[in-house]
Amino acid sequence: MKTLDAIEAVLRDEGQPLHYARIADLAGQRGYKTFGGPTPWATVASSLSVDISSNGAGSRFVKIARGVYGLRAASAAVTSTLTPSKPAAAAPKAAPRPNARQLRQDWSEADLHPLLTHFVQRQWKAATKTISQAAHKKGEQGSKKWLHPDLVSVDVHAFLDPHARDLRKTLGLPECVTVIRSFELKRSLDNVAVLTEFFFEAVSNSSWAHEGYLAAAIIPEGDAEIMGKLHRLCAAHQVGLIKLDIEDPDRSRILIPSATRDDLDWATVEALLENNDFRKFSQSVVRSVAAQKLQEDEFDGVLERDSIVRSFRGTGR
Repeated sequence: MKTLDAIEAVLRDEGQPLHYARIADLAGQRGYKTFGGPTPWATVASSLSVDISSNGAGSRFVKIARGVYGLRAASAAVTSTLTPSKPAAAAPKAAPRPNARQLRQDWSEADLHPLLTHFVQRQWKAATKTISQAAHKKGEQGSKKWLHPDLVSVDVHAFLDPHARDLRKTLGLPECVTVIRSFELKRSLDNVAVLTEFFFEAVSNSSWAHEGYLAAAIIPEGDAEIMGKLHRLCAAHQVGLIKLDIEDPDRSRILIPSATRDDLDWATVEALLENNDFRKFSQSVVRSVAAQKLQEDEFDGVLERDSIVRSFRGTGR
């Protein structure tokens, strides 16, 4: 199968945008195409970039965010549903899946951390670090509620090809690309009365990073009022939205991609460094960049899908 056909097949299978590294992995796993060489993901990234640059609106692919690509037809369909030509009647609220609703009183936001870590690793091949407010100086936890994210992640993409490294050095570019993401985690976003507070907590805690996301397990996609408000807030404040699936973690997905910032907000980073967990994260990032690969043993462990499913079933009794 040709490279672009294999990429299209993976994106159609998944039904959502993916990072080019994940596309390369899935193409090989499903027998569509095996990309050789030391950096197979670079072949996917290059192929997508060249196709979009050469064909413009005629390309079957579209760049969603840094390193994340989707199918143009699917993206256009989503856009058309968000901007109807005339006001549409409010859709009835979709009934949540019984299992999610049944477990709602039995699990907390903390139980979602392994699920979000699993998703982040699958989506971006990134490593995560849980940030605890308790890791801040005693007595300051409450004042830092709107500063600390629940989870941060980093992915390091090294350019191993010597010619690529020489070219980047000539252009004054780093030999590896590092992306830091910040996540605010909530159990549910099904109450419009507290939606704005939850969202701006995510904005405050995540806008310092290259990308910021609000993630939750219960998001009523059939509720026109809630989804309309989330789309407007995400567009205005450049924060993304992730739906976590407690019944099948591998079906967790990005509902709205985050915008990508070129640099970090260093004033906020300095404030975050007062938190011991974040300081350890920053030190691990430094060592990972120096080694040009993630020092995985210094970050959160990643549970397999079945282990996560069992944990939620056990919690729900």
